[in-house]
Amino acid sequence: MVCDTTGKVLAVGRLHDAGNHTAQIRYMAVEPGYQRRGLGSRILEQLEQAATAGGYSRIILHAREEAVPFYRSRGYRIIAPSHRLFGAIQHYLMSRKLGAAATGN
Repeated sequence: MVCDTTGKVLAVGRLHDAGNHTAQIRYMAVEPGYQRRGLGSRILEQLEQAATAGGYSRIILHAREEAVPFYRSRGYRIIAPSHRLFGAIQHYLMSRKLGAAATGN
């Protein structure tokens, strides 16, 4: 979680165990007025580090369509279309290898 000096939450993300050595990022979001300032990248980096430290070899998430380029630029790839939130907002299941699995070692 990233907060401003008053304690207002600006960016969040959670890591969950998805089984089979896979972590899942959930509830990741950045306050609209603070997007494109590196907060999402900071949250994502911390979640990836926590997943690697926890022994996970892969990380998955369900990204809104407009967030796909953000995740792609950070090494995630689309696995498949996912759900539609409120019947309108398309999501995509995305995945990235972590640690030694990411480098092929």
